[in-house]
Amino acid sequence: MKKKSDNDRGLMRRQTLIAVKVCFLFLAVCIISPSPSWAASGGWKWRFDLVSPEAKSPFLMPTSLFIEVGSKRFYVVESGGGSLHSFQFDGSYLNTFSPGDALKQPFAMARDVKLGTLWVVEKGRNSLTKIDLKAKKLSPETLKFKGEIVYPDRLTMLDDKLYVLNKLSGDVIAYNQDLASLAVYKSPGEGFIDFIVKNSELWALDSRMKTISRFNLKGKLKEQITLADNVSFPVAVEIGPSGFLYVLDKHQGAIVVFDSSGKFKYSFLQKGHTKNRLYLPENIVFDPLGRLCVVDTGNGRIGIFSR
Repeated sequence: MKKKSDNDRGLMRRQTLIAVKVCFLFLAVCIISPSPSWAASGGWKWRFDLVSPEAKSPFLMPTSLFIEVGSKRFYVVESGGGSLHSFQFDGSYLNTFSPGDALKQPFAMARDVKLGTLWVVEKGRNSLTKIDLKAKKLSPETLKFKGEIVYPDRLTMLDDKLYVLNKLSGDVIAYNQDLASLAVYKSPGEGFIDFIVKNSELWALDSRMKTISRFNLKGKLKEQITLADNVSFPVAVEIGPSGFLYVLDKHQGAIVVFDSSGKFKYSFLQKGHTKNRLYLPENIVFDPLGRLCVVDTGNGRIGIFSR
């Protein structure tokens, strides 16, 4: 009986030791490995919001964000308020350009650093308007391409060239600063809804076809990427520092991430009104610090996210 009892006690000790080892192993895995929610979001976290400088209230329908790398400034286009606001990269408010009722539903902007002028898409005038800040002069211009009127929508600038999305045709057109057309980036499908110019290439998003077309800057189509079926209504595209494609889904209020071939990687954020949610977002932009800036139109703010 004594021998059997000793064997039982030895077995119990071994079982206890195994249980302790399993517990330590489990704790180690929990500490070292990211939580499922962290992993699923790619590690992105909300940092702060850009909001209206007046009592830090929401913007009235913000529609786009322009980032000036040299001066480290954000420029927010507030369409509903007919205003342009500037902020430092840490979120500190700098200035507001609000010329009474002079701006008619501004939608997008770009800034020429060398000349100190602004270019603003005004939906209310259907114009691309040049603003001389020193002279306080606004010069609305009706864009044309091959004799036809252009309906400007999204806008960006690289060097001395302006790139404009024509809402009517769904094509992107490049202009010089005399507004003479230089090149066209024709949609091979239903028409583009957004585009970016990065790494000496132009990338354009077709929302209905759920494709991204990649062009050289002369207008030649180099590749068409079909996105995996993980988006319902894509409205904006960006390229992350690692080369992944970040797509903004307006209906889901989410950022959906794909690799360079269009294969789904992960998604983060969702529809709602708290700091980690989006409501009818309009655009996304990466800043030079690798932060993702989201134009959260329905919530009246620009959300800044980082890893």
